[in-house]
Amino acid sequence: MQFRKKPYQIILIAALLCTGIVLYGTACTHDDAVLPASYSGGSATDPTNYVTRGSDVITFSTTAGTGVYTFDKVHSNVMWESRFLGSGAILSGRFNWFGFNTFNFDEATPANTTFTAWVQLNQVNTGEPARDGGCLLTAFNTTATADIPVSGEPTNDFNRALIQSKTVTYNPTENIYDVVCDLTFMGVTKEVKAKLGYAGKGTYPGTTNLLRGFDLRFSLSITTFPLKADQDEVNDNIDIVANANFKQ
Repeated sequence: MQFRKKPYQIILIAALLCTGIVLYGTACTHDDAVLPASYSGGSATDPTNYVTRGSDVITFSTTAGTGVYTFDKVHSNVMWESRFLGSGAILSGRFNWFGFNTFNFDEATPANTTFTAWVQLNQVNTGEPARDGGCLLTAFNTTATADIPVSGEPTNDFNRALIQSKTVTYNPTENIYDVVCDLTFMGVTKEVKAKLGYAGKGTYPGTTNLLRGFDLRFSLSITTFPLKADQDEVNDNIDIVANANFKQ
C-alpha cells in the first residue's frame, strides 16, 4: 500500500478544525445524549439550523469549578471524510487525542466567542492499522512515538495542527454562526470559514450537571493549500465535522 505524502497532509489539516476539544477525558458513564441529527454529508452547512438565541455564557477550564465548564472528551469527536483517489469510496477517520487551549462562548454577543484548539497528528484513527501505524504517519511527517498522550497539548510542532478563531458572527438567514479561523499545519497558516452550531442544551441523566453541545462543520478544498501534490490522489473537497460537549 502506498500513499503520497502531501495529499494526506491536507486531509489531516482539515481534520484539525475541529475544534472542539480538551486536555483530558473521563471514564464513560453511558450518559450519552442524542443531539439533533444535522449532517447529511457533502456540505459544511448545517441543514437543521438549530441555533437558539439565548444568553448562555460558557467559559472553559481544565478543572471543575463554580460557573465554569470542563470538556467532555469521551463524548466528543473530530472527524474527516473524502473520496479515496477522488472517485473511490469514502475514506474517513478521526483523531484519538485533541484538545482546547481556550474556549469562550457568548450566546448573546457572538463577537465575544473565541477558541483555540489542536489535534495530535500521530493519533489518527481510520480503523485500519496498515494506514494508522504506517503510511499516514509517514505522510504526516511524524512517528508513532512522538508525544505519547499523557495530558495536554503535544510539545512537538511537527506533530500538532492548530485552529484559532478570528471572528464569530450570527447568520440570521441560516440561523447559525459563521466563523473565520486561522488553521496552521506544518508551518503554513491559511484562513478557513466554518459553520458553528450550538447543538444542545440539557443536563446529564441523573444529575444536575449542565450539558452544552457544539458542532463545527466545513469543507476544505485542497487546491487552496500549497501542500497538495497530484490533484487526483484525493477528492478536492474534504468534509470536516467536529463535535464538542461541555459539562458544568
